Amino acid sequence: MIRQLKTIFYVGRSVFFSLALHGAVIALLLAEFWWPFSKQQIPLDRAPAIQAHAVSLEQINQRKIERELKKQEERRLQELAEQKKREEEVIRKAEEEKKRKAEEAKRKKAEEQERARKAEEERKRKEAEEKKRREEEARRKAEEEALRQAEAERLKNQAIRALSSLHDQIREEIEENWRRPSQQTEGLQVLIRVRVGRNGDVLSAIVTESSGDPQFDHSAELAVMKASPLPFPTNPKYYDFIKEFNLRFNPDSLDE
Repeated sequence: MIRQLKTIFYVGRSVFFSLALHGAVIALLLAEFWWPFSKQQIPLDRAPAIQAHAVSLEQINQRKIERELKKQEERRLQELAEQKKREEEVIRKAEEEKKRKAEEAKRKKAEEQERARKAEEERKRKEAEEKKRREEEARRKAEEEALRQAEAERLKNQAIRALSSLHDQIREEIEENWRRPSQQTEGLQVLIRVRVGRNGDVLSAIVTESSGDPQFDHSAELAVMKASPLPFPTNPKYYDFIKEFNLRFNPDSLDE
């Protein structure tokens, strides 16, 4: 029992001295670390150690500052790289937009040219059709005019023949209504332009070639007017061709 107590005593004493030694070392270390903040006078024999420790702390702080500066520089470079990347992206998009607009403008220009080409082709086609239509219309009108003129010429010839067939009757009517002037009329003749209505009514009788004797000319005009209505073709299609005709008058005969 006593032996066990002694053993415990010696072990406890060793532990106590060990703890005290460690405590002293720790206290010394703490005192050396906080010395810049202490207002107590530091012994001269401890100054080198404290200075060395201060140098070590300054180096640590310097390395921290350098690391922080390095990190800031890395962040700045990264930001610059990101900014450059964003700017390049903006430039790339702008170039793509420019290229897209150029292609769109080129496409629209091509479409406009194609529309213009088609419009020109359509215009030329319509002009050709219109020209062909006008030519056909002109040809048709020319044919119709030729037919009309031919028909008119045929009717005119028929009208003249019809009027000529009434020559003797017209002569008799005028001779019956003529009154011989007192002076000599032998060898006298006058050309009269006669205009008649559709029923042969004499509308006018004008001397166009005088006989040289005004009294004889006047007597011929009166004879034509008194003979109204003159014998005249009944076909209404003939009227426009023979509504005016020349009549040569003399005491002995009447010539158309």
